[in-house]
Amino acid sequence: MEKITFTPVQVALKEFGGVRKLARALGRDAASVSRWQKLGLIPAKDQRKLLELAWEQGKSITAHQVIFGREND
Repeated sequence: MEKITFTPVQVALKEFGGVRKLARALGRDAASVSRWQKLGLIPAKDQRKLLELAWEQGKSITAHQVIFGREND
């Protein structure tokens, strides 16, 4: 079976429930978060805040995934 790699943005969007919910949680506009999708990366200045919010809310996301993404076996 082929491994599928999800980008850091795809992981965050899945955990937070989409672009608008992630943007609202981070205090960013949805257009900014949508732009992240094109690169597949979360800006360094937003990574820590995203992790803190995710952990506070009991979401299953790690620092490694915020930087490198997630592989699905």
